Amino acid sequence: MRKLILPILLRCVVLAVVLLAVSACESVSDEEKLIRSMANNYIIPIHEDFVSSTAELTQVAQQYCTARTEENLEQLQNSWRKSIQVWQGVQMVHFGPLVEQNLAWRIQFYYDRKNLVAKKVEAALKSGETINREFVSQSSVPMQGFPAIEYLLFDEKGADPSRYDADPSRCVLLVSIAENLNSISMELLDNWQQSYLGYFLNPGPENEHYASLDEAMTVYIGALSAKVYELTKKKYRPIFGRQLKTPRVNPYKLESWRSGYTLGVWEAQIDAMESVYRGGNGGYGLDKYLKARPEHRELHKQLEQDFIKIRESFANSPAPLFTAVNAPEHKVFFEQQDEQLWAFTVSLGHDLPEALGIKLGFNANDGD
Repeated sequence: MRKLILPILLRCVVLAVVLLAVSACESVSDEEKLIRSMANNYIIPIHEDFVSSTAELTQVAQQYCTARTEENLEQLQNSWRKSIQVWQGVQMVHFGPLVEQNLAWRIQFYYDRKNLVAKKVEAALKSGETINREFVSQSSVPMQGFPAIEYLLFDEKGADPSRYDADPSRCVLLVSIAENLNSISMELLDNWQQSYLGYFLNPGPENEHYASLDEAMTVYIGALSAKVYELTKKKYRPIFGRQLKTPRVNPYKLESWRSGYTLGVWEAQIDAMESVYRGGNGGYGLDKYLKARPEHRELHKQLEQDFIKIRESFANSPAPLFTAVNAPEHKVFFEQQDEQLWAFTVSLGHDLPEALGIKLGFNANDGD
């Protein structure tokens, strides 16, 4: 009996060793989990949402131009708000086709220091050219994306009903810009699904975009860093002229000032940053990664608190921002908000990459 048991035990031990070896070969590092979650739980879903939202925007624009009622206008304005919110999430993928094909400005031209959006839209309407999606896609970037639609829907002059009555091509242009946005969104999703997703998920020596897992991690963390620095240094602080020797408030530097939707856009940016930080919907994110490592738990705790504080700060902002930023009674509030936003920026944009040993170039953390 003993002679029979020993060979069986030996085979069991050998099998266990083999299974452990196979398991070790198939094990996935936490960094690989981060990349996979970012790809499957954030990048693809947010691009799918962008296609859906711009398709809806196009459909609602067509509906409005068929019957220009107050109800249809309100529905179209809400559709624009919804779609530009989704776009804030797409911007967080600050690598791949969006950057390599330089598509961001075609989607949202900012900052419009010379009022080019209004000038280009009105010039196009007077040009006598046949207006359609192709015409828009070949036009200058100020009239290709969300700001041009915002001008046509919210601006005192650009959205004047009498102008729509006098010139039917105004509605044609509105629909054409929405169609252009939908076309760009489909191009982005197709590029990710057909090629870039494979590049991002399979870094290695033969990969022309990401020669190593470290490189994939660098663009991932670099995108998060770039966008939080961009929000603070290029969108928030310039409103108050903090970069000038003599600070001067300029409400026209507010993002989406025509629609009065600046706070909605900023809050959508924070939502997107947090979603990327958490690895998308139900994914394995940087929050879990940091929390699992004793040396990073303080940073994890700090980031959790920073997300809560900046959300509360934006939620408590005086409205409307366009007039509030110039009001003396709100000066202290905005100074405190600036401090909170900068603390959040340092934690997410500097401390996080540093903790992970990721070296970012100047452009990465300057929002360029």
